[in-house]
Amino acid sequence: MSSIKTPLLPESIIALPDLPPFKWGFTTRLGGVSQPPYKGFNLADHVGDNPDFVNQNRTALASHLAGDGKKLNWFSLRQIHGTKVVRAPFSASPPPEGDILIATAPGCLLAILVADCVPIILADAVAGIYGVAHCGWRGLTAHGILEAVKVFKNFGSKAENIHAAIGPAIGPCCFETGTDVYRQIKNSFPENYSAAFKKNIDLKLLAFYELQACGIPSNSITTLNYCTKCNTSLFFSYRGEKITGRFAGFIACPPS
Repeated sequence: MSSIKTPLLPESIIALPDLPPFKWGFTTRLGGVSQPPYKGFNLADHVGDNPDFVNQNRTALASHLAGDGKKLNWFSLRQIHGTKVVRAPFSASPPPEGDILIATAPGCLLAILVADCVPIILADAVAGIYGVAHCGWRGLTAHGILEAVKVFKNFGSKAENIHAAIGPAIGPCCFETGTDVYRQIKNSFPENYSAAFKKNIDLKLLAFYELQACGIPSNSITTLNYCTKCNTSLFFSYRGEKITGRFAGFIACPPS
C-alpha cells in the first residue's frame, strides 16, 4: 500500500506560543500515514501499528520542528505509570522505562505519548532545561509533577521561570472510576484541591493545582481543555476506542 508523501498537515500540530529556543505543543491524529485502527498521525510504536508508518510520522514531526538543514533526535520512553525520570539523550533501544523525560542540551525532540492520560510539558528557557511528563491518574497520585519540577530545580531552574502546558486528556465528563479508585485519588491530595472532585475527577485541574503547588505562576500554565474521549476525530482515546494510536505532548530544542 502506498503511503502519503507528506504526513504532516497544519492540523497535525497544536503549537504553543513561542518560547525560544524551544518549540512545543501537542499533536492531533490528523494527517499521518497510519491506517485503521491507528488511522492518522500515530506516533506510538507499541500499539500494533506498522513500524514503517510510525517512523514516517515521527520523522515528519522532527523534520518540521528542526527546520531547514537541521536535525532533531527523537526521544520517548516505555511509559509505566510511575514517576521515574530519564535524561536525554540516550542510546538505549528499546528506550528505557519511565514517565518523565528531560534534557538540557539542544538537538532533542522529547515526546510523551498518550490517549487519555494527561501530557505535561515543562520548559525553562533561562536555565535551558526542558521536559515532558506522562500523568495518568496513577502518575498524578504519585505526584509525578512534583518530581519533574524537583529535577528541574536540581539543574538550576527556578519555579518562577518555568512554563508549563497541560494537554488534551480525558475530561471529568468521561473519566468514570469505581469508588475505591476515586477515594484513592482524592486521599492523595490536600483538601483545597476539592474543586477537582465532583461526580467525576478532573485530572487536568489536579495537574494545574500540582504545578501551582510547585511555585509555577498561574499565568505561566497553559491548559488545553479538550476531552480526548469526546473528540476521537481529533485525538486518540483508549477509553473511547481501545485499539488505537497515541498522540504526543512534545518539546524540541533545535540546534543553533
